[in-house]
Amino acid sequence: MLRPPVISPVRLPGMRPHRDTPSGRLDRALRRVERRHRVGRKIRTRTVFEREADWARAGLWLLVLVPRVLCTGSRRHRSWLGSIWLCYRHNLQPNYAEFLVPGACDPADVIDISRCGACLRWVRAFGDRDQAHLIDDKSAFGAYFSSHGLPVAREFARIAPDNKPPAPPDEARFLFVKRSFQQGGNGVSSWARDGNEWVSKGRRLVWEQLVARLRADLGSPDEMILVQERLRNHRDISDLSESALNTLRIVTLIDPDRPDAGPVVVTAAYRMGVRDHVVDNADRGGIASGVSGEVLTDAVNIYTCEVHAAHPTTGAPIRGRVLPMYEEAAELALQAHRVVPGVITVGWDIALTDRGPVLIEGNTLWGFDLVQVPNQVGIGATAFAAVASLLERDPPV
Repeated sequence: MLRPPVISPVRLPGMRPHRDTPSGRLDRALRRVERRHRVGRKIRTRTVFEREADWARAGLWLLVLVPRVLCTGSRRHRSWLGSIWLCYRHNLQPNYAEFLVPGACDPADVIDISRCGACLRWVRAFGDRDQAHLIDDKSAFGAYFSSHGLPVAREFARIAPDNKPPAPPDEARFLFVKRSFQQGGNGVSSWARDGNEWVSKGRRLVWEQLVARLRADLGSPDEMILVQERLRNHRDISDLSESALNTLRIVTLIDPDRPDAGPVVVTAAYRMGVRDHVVDNADRGGIASGVSGEVLTDAVNIYTCEVHAAHPTTGAPIRGRVLPMYEEAAELALQAHRVVPGVITVGWDIALTDRGPVLIEGNTLWGFDLVQVPNQVGIGATAFAAVASLLERDPPV
Protein backbone atom coordinates (compact mmCIF):
# COMPACT_ATOMS: atom_id res chain seq x y z
CA MET A 1 0.00 0.00 0.00
CA LEU A 2 1.31 3.41 -0.90
CA ARG A 3 1.89 5.80 1.98
CA PRO A 4 3.78 9.03 2.72
CA PRO A 5 7.52 8.67 3.33
CA VAL A 6 8.39 7.59 6.88
CA ILE A 7 11.71 6.94 8.52
CA SER A 8 13.14 3.48 8.08
CA PRO A 9 16.74 2.29 8.26
CA VAL A 10 18.46 2.48 4.88
CA ARG A 11 20.52 -0.57 3.89
CA LEU A 12 23.39 0.88 1.94
CA PRO A 13 25.67 -2.14 1.42
CA GLY A 14 24.55 -5.01 -0.77
CA MET A 15 21.51 -3.24 -2.19
CA ARG A 16 22.31 -4.04 -5.82
CA PRO A 17 20.52 -7.17 -7.09
CA HIS A 18 22.52 -10.33 -6.52
CA ARG A 19 23.76 -11.89 -9.75
CA ASP A 20 22.10 -15.23 -9.00
CA THR A 21 18.62 -13.88 -8.20
CA PRO A 22 15.93 -13.54 -10.92
CA SER A 23 15.98 -9.76 -10.67
CA GLY A 24 19.79 -9.75 -10.75
CA ARG A 25 19.81 -11.83 -13.90
CA LEU A 26 17.20 -9.56 -15.46
CA ASP A 27 19.16 -6.43 -14.57
CA ARG A 28 22.39 -7.89 -15.97
CA ALA A 29 20.68 -8.98 -19.20
CA LEU A 30 18.98 -5.62 -19.61
CA ARG A 31 22.30 -3.83 -19.27
CA ARG A 32 23.52 -5.97 -22.17
CA VAL A 33 20.51 -4.93 -24.27
CA GLU A 34 21.14 -1.26 -23.55
CA ARG A 35 24.70 -1.61 -24.84
CA ARG A 36 23.39 -2.71 -28.18
CA HIS A 37 22.39 -0.05 -30.69
CA ARG A 38 19.84 -1.87 -32.80
CA VAL A 39 16.86 -4.20 -32.39
CA GLY A 40 15.54 -4.15 -35.93
CA ARG A 41 15.50 -0.37 -35.55
CA LYS A 42 17.42 1.93 -33.26
CA ILE A 43 16.26 1.59 -29.66
CA ARG A 44 16.01 4.67 -27.51
CA THR A 45 17.51 4.98 -24.07
CA ARG A 46 17.97 8.09 -22.03
CA THR A 47 20.77 10.34 -23.25
CA VAL A 48 23.50 11.65 -21.02
CA PHE A 49 21.88 15.08 -21.18
CA GLU A 50 18.55 13.71 -19.97
CA ARG A 51 20.20 11.84 -17.13
CA GLU A 52 22.07 14.96 -16.08
CA ALA A 53 18.85 16.97 -16.21
CA ASP A 54 17.15 14.43 -13.97
CA TRP A 55 19.90 14.55 -11.41
CA ALA A 56 20.11 18.33 -11.63
CA ARG A 57 16.54 18.36 -10.32
CA ALA A 58 17.55 15.89 -7.62
CA GLY A 59 20.39 18.24 -6.70
CA LEU A 60 17.85 20.98 -6.05
CA TRP A 61 16.01 18.61 -3.73
CA LEU A 62 19.24 17.94 -1.87
CA LEU A 63 19.91 21.66 -1.45
CA VAL A 64 16.59 21.87 0.38
CA LEU A 65 16.74 18.60 2.30
CA VAL A 66 20.31 18.60 3.61
CA PRO A 67 20.01 21.89 5.57
CA ARG A 68 16.72 20.70 7.06
CA VAL A 69 18.29 17.43 8.20
CA LEU A 70 21.28 19.29 9.71
CA CYS A 71 19.11 21.91 11.43
CA THR A 72 16.12 19.87 12.56
CA GLY A 73 17.27 16.26 12.41
CA SER A 74 13.94 15.50 10.75
CA ARG A 75 13.34 11.75 10.50
CA ARG A 76 11.07 12.28 7.50
CA HIS A 77 13.69 14.28 5.60
CA ARG A 78 16.36 11.67 6.36
CA SER A 79 14.02 9.13 4.79
CA TRP A 80 13.81 11.26 1.63
CA LEU A 81 17.60 11.45 1.45
CA GLY A 82 17.77 7.68 1.76
CA SER A 83 15.25 7.25 -1.07
CA ILE A 84 17.19 9.56 -3.39
CA TRP A 85 20.37 7.65 -2.57
CA LEU A 86 18.64 4.37 -3.52
CA CYS A 87 17.62 5.88 -6.87
CA TYR A 88 21.22 6.85 -7.54
CA ARG A 89 22.52 3.43 -6.54
CA HIS A 90 20.10 1.60 -8.82
CA ASN A 91 20.21 3.86 -11.88
CA LEU A 92 16.63 5.06 -11.40
CA GLN A 93 15.21 8.47 -12.18
CA PRO A 94 15.01 10.58 -9.01
CA ASN A 95 11.20 10.83 -9.14
CA TYR A 96 11.18 7.16 -8.03
CA ALA A 97 12.14 8.48 -4.59
CA GLU A 98 8.45 9.35 -4.25
CA PHE A 99 7.53 5.69 -3.82
CA LEU A 100 10.85 3.96 -3.08
CA VAL A 101 10.40 4.42 0.64
CA PRO A 102 13.12 2.34 2.33
CA GLY A 103 11.57 -0.93 3.43
CA ALA A 104 8.42 -0.56 1.30
CA CYS A 105 9.85 -1.95 -1.95
CA ASP A 106 13.13 -3.61 -2.87
CA PRO A 107 14.74 -1.18 -5.33
CA ALA A 108 16.82 -4.02 -6.75
CA ASP A 109 13.63 -5.31 -8.42
CA VAL A 110 12.56 -1.97 -9.94
CA ILE A 111 13.20 -1.28 -13.63
CA ASP A 112 13.33 2.38 -14.59
CA ILE A 113 10.66 3.43 -17.09
CA SER A 114 13.40 4.72 -19.42
CA ARG A 115 14.56 1.11 -19.85
CA CYS A 116 11.04 -0.21 -20.52
CA GLY A 117 10.95 0.44 -24.27
CA ALA A 118 14.32 -1.17 -24.97
CA CYS A 119 13.42 -4.21 -22.88
CA LEU A 120 9.98 -4.85 -24.39
CA ARG A 121 11.07 -4.17 -27.98
CA TRP A 122 13.86 -6.71 -27.56
CA VAL A 123 11.41 -9.28 -26.15
CA ARG A 124 8.88 -8.56 -28.91
CA ALA A 125 11.55 -9.22 -31.55
CA PHE A 126 11.57 -12.90 -30.52
CA GLY A 127 7.83 -13.28 -31.08
CA ASP A 128 5.49 -13.43 -34.05
CA ARG A 129 5.43 -9.95 -35.59
CA ASP A 130 2.11 -10.50 -37.36
CA GLN A 131 0.42 -11.45 -34.10
CA ALA A 132 2.01 -8.48 -32.34
CA HIS A 133 0.59 -6.21 -35.06
CA LEU A 134 -2.90 -7.67 -34.50
CA ILE A 135 -2.63 -6.64 -30.85
CA ASP A 136 -1.23 -3.14 -31.32
CA ASP A 137 -3.39 -2.16 -34.31
CA LYS A 138 -6.74 -1.17 -32.84
CA SER A 139 -8.44 -1.50 -36.22
CA ALA A 140 -7.51 -5.20 -36.37
CA PHE A 141 -7.80 -6.00 -32.65
CA GLY A 142 -11.58 -6.19 -32.30
CA ALA A 143 -12.27 -8.22 -35.44
CA TYR A 144 -9.53 -10.74 -34.71
CA PHE A 145 -10.39 -11.48 -31.10
CA SER A 146 -14.17 -11.42 -31.64
CA SER A 147 -13.65 -14.05 -34.37
CA HIS A 148 -12.27 -16.29 -31.61
CA GLY A 149 -15.38 -15.81 -29.50
CA LEU A 150 -13.93 -13.28 -27.03
CA PRO A 151 -16.02 -10.28 -25.90
CA VAL A 152 -14.94 -6.95 -27.43
CA ALA A 153 -16.57 -3.54 -27.83
CA ARG A 154 -19.09 -3.43 -30.68
CA GLU A 155 -17.93 -1.45 -33.71
CA PHE A 156 -20.41 0.68 -35.69
CA ALA A 157 -18.24 2.34 -38.32
CA ARG A 158 -14.74 2.97 -39.64
CA ILE A 159 -13.69 6.31 -41.07
CA ALA A 160 -10.65 6.40 -43.36
CA PRO A 161 -9.33 9.18 -45.62
CA ASP A 162 -10.50 7.47 -48.80
CA ASN A 163 -13.58 5.43 -47.87
CA LYS A 164 -17.15 6.54 -48.43
CA PRO A 165 -19.04 8.04 -45.47
CA PRO A 166 -20.48 5.25 -43.31
CA ALA A 167 -24.18 5.03 -42.57
CA PRO A 168 -25.29 6.49 -39.23
CA PRO A 169 -25.60 3.93 -36.41
CA ASP A 170 -29.36 4.25 -35.84
CA GLU A 171 -29.41 1.74 -32.96
CA ALA A 172 -26.68 3.51 -30.95
CA ARG A 173 -27.31 6.14 -28.28
CA PHE A 174 -23.72 6.63 -27.12
CA LEU A 175 -20.54 6.45 -29.19
CA PHE A 176 -16.87 6.18 -28.33
CA VAL A 177 -14.42 7.38 -31.01
CA LYS A 178 -10.70 6.58 -31.16
CA ARG A 179 -7.85 6.34 -33.63
CA SER A 180 -6.40 3.04 -34.78
CA PHE A 181 -2.87 3.86 -33.54
CA GLN A 182 -3.53 6.45 -30.84
CA GLN A 183 -1.60 6.42 -27.56
CA GLY A 184 -2.09 8.19 -24.27
CA GLY A 185 -5.76 8.90 -24.94
CA ASN A 186 -5.03 11.20 -27.88
CA GLY A 187 -7.79 11.61 -30.47
CA VAL A 188 -10.47 10.08 -28.23
CA SER A 189 -13.98 11.51 -27.80
CA SER A 190 -17.41 10.47 -26.60
CA TRP A 191 -20.72 11.41 -28.24
CA ALA A 192 -24.36 11.12 -27.16
CA ARG A 193 -27.40 11.13 -29.45
CA ASP A 194 -29.93 13.94 -29.11
CA GLY A 195 -32.55 13.50 -31.80
CA ASN A 196 -30.74 13.70 -35.14
CA GLU A 197 -27.67 15.32 -33.60
CA TRP A 198 -24.63 14.04 -31.73
CA VAL A 199 -23.46 16.01 -28.69
CA SER A 200 -20.04 16.14 -27.01
CA LYS A 201 -18.88 18.85 -24.57
CA GLY A 202 -21.17 21.52 -26.01
CA ARG A 203 -20.64 20.61 -29.66
CA ARG A 204 -23.73 19.56 -31.64
CA LEU A 205 -23.26 17.93 -35.04
CA VAL A 206 -25.38 15.88 -37.39
CA TRP A 207 -23.88 12.58 -38.48
CA GLU A 208 -22.45 13.88 -41.76
CA GLN A 209 -20.77 16.80 -39.97
CA LEU A 210 -19.36 14.46 -37.34
CA VAL A 211 -17.87 12.16 -39.99
CA ALA A 212 -16.32 15.14 -41.81
CA ARG A 213 -14.85 16.46 -38.56
CA LEU A 214 -13.35 13.10 -37.61
CA ARG A 215 -11.93 12.58 -41.09
CA ALA A 216 -10.23 15.98 -40.95
CA ASP A 217 -8.44 14.90 -37.76
CA LEU A 218 -6.74 11.93 -39.42
CA GLY A 219 -2.99 12.37 -39.40
CA SER A 220 -1.88 9.86 -42.06
CA PRO A 221 -3.41 7.86 -44.93
CA ASP A 222 -2.76 4.60 -43.03
CA GLU A 223 -4.72 5.73 -39.99
CA MET A 224 -8.44 5.34 -39.45
CA ILE A 225 -11.10 6.36 -36.95
CA LEU A 226 -13.02 3.64 -35.10
CA VAL A 227 -16.57 4.39 -33.98
CA GLN A 228 -17.57 1.97 -31.22
CA GLU A 229 -20.22 1.56 -28.58
CA ARG A 230 -19.56 3.42 -25.37
CA LEU A 231 -19.38 0.95 -22.51
CA ARG A 232 -20.27 1.73 -18.90
CA ASN A 233 -18.51 0.68 -15.71
CA HIS A 234 -20.02 -2.08 -13.61
CA ARG A 235 -22.67 -0.74 -11.24
CA ASP A 236 -20.64 -1.78 -8.16
CA ILE A 237 -17.72 0.46 -9.20
CA SER A 238 -19.52 3.14 -11.21
CA ASP A 239 -18.61 5.73 -8.57
CA LEU A 240 -14.88 5.32 -9.33
CA SER A 241 -15.16 7.56 -12.38
CA GLU A 242 -17.29 10.51 -13.44
CA SER A 243 -17.25 10.01 -17.21
CA ALA A 244 -14.43 7.61 -18.18
CA LEU A 245 -14.57 3.89 -18.78
CA ASN A 246 -12.11 2.47 -16.27
CA THR A 247 -9.99 -0.49 -17.32
CA LEU A 248 -8.13 -3.27 -15.59
CA ARG A 249 -4.58 -3.60 -16.93
CA ILE A 250 -3.62 -7.27 -16.68
CA VAL A 251 -0.11 -8.26 -17.79
CA THR A 252 0.35 -11.83 -19.03
CA LEU A 253 3.52 -13.68 -19.97
CA ILE A 254 4.51 -16.90 -21.71
CA ASP A 255 7.70 -18.15 -20.09
CA PRO A 256 10.25 -18.30 -22.94
CA ASP A 257 11.91 -21.29 -21.26
CA ARG A 258 8.59 -23.18 -20.91
CA PRO A 259 6.35 -22.02 -23.79
CA ASP A 260 4.15 -25.15 -23.62
CA ALA A 261 3.03 -24.17 -20.12
CA GLY A 262 0.92 -21.36 -21.58
CA PRO A 263 0.46 -17.79 -20.34
CA VAL A 264 0.36 -16.71 -16.71
CA VAL A 265 -0.80 -13.49 -15.06
CA VAL A 266 2.21 -11.40 -14.02
CA THR A 267 0.55 -8.44 -12.32
CA ALA A 268 -2.46 -6.14 -12.58
CA ALA A 269 -3.53 -2.56 -11.87
CA TYR A 270 -6.92 -0.84 -12.03
CA ARG A 271 -6.94 2.47 -13.93
CA MET A 272 -9.45 5.23 -13.20
CA GLY A 273 -10.26 8.43 -15.07
CA VAL A 274 -10.54 11.77 -13.29
CA ARG A 275 -12.48 14.99 -13.83
CA ASP A 276 -14.45 15.00 -17.10
CA HIS A 277 -11.95 12.99 -19.16
CA VAL A 278 -13.42 10.08 -21.10
CA VAL A 279 -10.24 7.98 -20.82
CA ASP A 280 -8.30 6.65 -17.84
CA ASN A 281 -4.80 7.20 -19.27
CA ALA A 282 -2.15 8.63 -16.97
CA ASP A 283 -1.38 11.22 -19.68
CA ARG A 284 -4.88 12.61 -18.99
CA GLY A 285 -4.36 12.70 -15.23
CA GLY A 286 -5.70 9.20 -14.65
CA ILE A 287 -4.83 7.32 -11.48
CA ALA A 288 -4.10 3.64 -10.94
CA SER A 289 -4.60 1.34 -8.00
CA GLY A 290 -2.71 -1.84 -7.22
CA VAL A 291 -4.71 -5.06 -7.10
CA SER A 292 -4.12 -7.43 -4.20
CA GLY A 293 -6.25 -10.45 -4.94
CA GLU A 294 -9.52 -8.73 -5.82
CA VAL A 295 -9.00 -5.80 -3.44
CA LEU A 296 -7.78 -2.36 -4.48
CA THR A 297 -4.93 -0.55 -2.73
CA ASP A 298 -4.48 3.23 -2.61
CA ALA A 299 -4.50 4.84 -6.05
CA VAL A 300 -1.61 6.92 -7.34
CA ASN A 301 -0.80 9.21 -10.22
CA ILE A 302 2.31 7.54 -11.67
CA TYR A 303 3.73 10.88 -12.86
CA THR A 304 3.25 13.00 -9.75
CA CYS A 305 3.07 10.11 -7.21
CA GLU A 306 0.08 11.75 -5.52
CA VAL A 307 -1.64 9.12 -3.38
CA HIS A 308 -5.44 8.86 -3.16
CA ALA A 309 -7.39 6.69 -0.72
CA ALA A 310 -10.57 8.11 -2.30
CA HIS A 311 -11.33 9.15 -5.86
CA PRO A 312 -10.24 12.79 -6.33
CA THR A 313 -13.31 13.67 -8.44
CA THR A 314 -16.21 11.61 -7.05
CA GLY A 315 -14.94 11.21 -3.47
CA ALA A 316 -15.75 7.48 -3.54
CA PRO A 317 -13.46 5.32 -1.39
CA ILE A 318 -10.85 3.30 -3.31
CA ARG A 319 -8.73 1.53 -0.71
CA GLY A 320 -10.27 -1.82 0.19
CA ARG A 321 -12.81 -1.88 -2.64
CA VAL A 322 -13.45 -5.32 -4.14
CA LEU A 323 -13.37 -5.52 -7.92
CA PRO A 324 -16.32 -7.44 -9.37
CA MET A 325 -15.48 -10.27 -11.76
CA TYR A 326 -11.72 -9.98 -11.28
CA GLU A 327 -11.18 -13.72 -11.69
CA GLU A 328 -13.27 -13.71 -14.87
CA ALA A 329 -11.23 -10.77 -16.21
CA ALA A 330 -7.95 -12.57 -15.44
CA GLU A 331 -9.21 -15.68 -17.23
CA LEU A 332 -10.26 -13.53 -20.21
CA ALA A 333 -6.72 -12.12 -20.41
CA LEU A 334 -5.29 -15.65 -20.41
CA GLN A 335 -7.75 -16.76 -23.09
CA ALA A 336 -6.81 -13.78 -25.26
CA HIS A 337 -3.11 -14.57 -24.90
CA ARG A 338 -3.71 -18.20 -25.92
CA VAL A 339 -5.09 -16.85 -29.20
CA VAL A 340 -1.73 -15.13 -29.90
CA PRO A 341 0.80 -17.64 -28.53
CA GLY A 342 3.56 -16.14 -30.65
CA VAL A 343 3.65 -12.99 -28.48
CA ILE A 344 5.62 -13.36 -25.26
CA THR A 345 4.08 -10.64 -23.09
CA VAL A 346 0.97 -8.45 -23.40
CA GLY A 347 -0.68 -5.80 -21.25
CA TRP A 348 -4.45 -6.26 -21.67
CA ASP A 349 -6.95 -3.47 -20.97
CA ILE A 350 -10.22 -5.02 -19.83
CA ALA A 351 -13.40 -3.15 -18.90
CA LEU A 352 -15.57 -4.48 -16.08
CA THR A 353 -19.19 -3.96 -17.18
CA ASP A 354 -22.60 -5.21 -16.13
CA ARG A 355 -22.53 -7.72 -18.99
CA GLY A 356 -19.12 -9.04 -17.91
CA PRO A 357 -15.46 -8.35 -18.69
CA VAL A 358 -14.83 -6.88 -22.16
CA LEU A 359 -11.52 -6.71 -24.04
CA ILE A 360 -10.74 -3.11 -24.95
CA GLU A 361 -7.13 -3.12 -26.14
CA GLY A 362 -3.85 -4.99 -25.98
CA ASN A 363 -0.35 -3.56 -25.68
CA THR A 364 2.92 -5.32 -26.48
CA LEU A 365 4.79 -2.26 -25.16
CA TRP A 366 2.97 -1.91 -21.86
CA GLY A 367 4.51 0.47 -19.34
CA PHE A 368 6.35 -0.86 -16.29
CA ASP A 369 5.41 2.08 -14.06
CA LEU A 370 1.67 1.49 -14.46
CA VAL A 371 2.03 -1.75 -12.50
CA GLN A 372 5.20 -1.11 -10.46
CA VAL A 373 4.19 2.12 -8.75
CA PRO A 374 0.58 1.29 -7.70
CA ASN A 375 1.52 -2.19 -6.47
CA GLN A 376 4.86 -1.08 -4.98
CA VAL A 377 6.46 -4.23 -6.37
CA GLY A 378 9.35 -4.09 -8.79
CA ILE A 379 8.76 -5.91 -12.05
CA GLY A 380 11.93 -7.93 -11.39
CA ALA A 381 10.19 -9.59 -8.44
CA THR A 382 7.43 -11.01 -10.66
CA ALA A 383 7.28 -13.77 -13.24
CA PHE A 384 8.42 -11.20 -15.81
CA ALA A 385 12.02 -11.84 -14.68
CA ALA A 386 11.88 -14.97 -16.87
CA VAL A 387 12.45 -12.81 -19.98
CA ALA A 388 16.11 -12.49 -18.92
CA SER A 389 16.78 -15.62 -21.00
CA LEU A 390 15.71 -13.66 -24.11
CA LEU A 391 17.65 -10.53 -23.22
CA GLU A 392 20.78 -12.69 -23.03
CA ARG A 393 20.38 -13.74 -26.65
CA ASP A 394 20.43 -11.92 -29.98
CA PRO A 395 16.98 -11.62 -31.57
CA PRO A 396 16.28 -13.37 -34.88
CA VAL A 397 16.89 -11.34 -38.02
